[in-house]
Amino acid sequence: MKIFFPLVTLQCLISSTALVYADPLDDLIADRKSGVTRVEPAKQQTTVQAGLARASSAHASAMANSYFAQVKSSIIDPENHGGWPCRSSLVYQPTTRRTLTAILKARFERQPDAIVAYAVICPAIYERNNELLNRALDYLKAADPFLHDLAQEQMAAFWLPFIGNVLKKQTPGKKDEEAKDDPFSVLPR
Repeated sequence: MKIFFPLVTLQCLISSTALVYADPLDDLIADRKSGVTRVEPAKQQTTVQAGLARASSAHASAMANSYFAQVKSSIIDPENHGGWPCRSSLVYQPTTRRTLTAILKARFERQPDAIVAYAVICPAIYERNNELLNRALDYLKAADPFLHDLAQEQMAAFWLPFIGNVLKKQTPGKKDEEAKDDPFSVLPR
């Protein structure tokens, strides 16, 4: 089977990609390089802050989407992928985990949904946020008994023991020690 991808379509994709990367910060950089400032400092600061906010928002959205894909994989095939919710690098590292937990919590509060409730369980356990954990489990129990039962099964068999072990290793004073269960420990360094 041949796939036909006309040149015009390719040119449109290339052109639209260039538009995506149009960034007001590039204009400020060009000004800086030329030594001519065309924008007053207050407007420049507003532009910089807006650029940082856009990038942070895109990063947060991408992080959540990546975690959702991992969590969905764990639901589809718990025998082979059930560890994603607690072993993902997005929940393993404390600073990334706090950001992800805040994103998931906000989504869950804004518009509860079974996948979001399921996804927030491990981050809530890691963060020791029992209120969020119980709200997610209660929501699943009422809205999606299948995911509630799967979460209960995974928590008892794998998530809680794993997370408990990780949290013991991430106590202050042991920050610099490599955790045995680090998901990246199998990769060459």
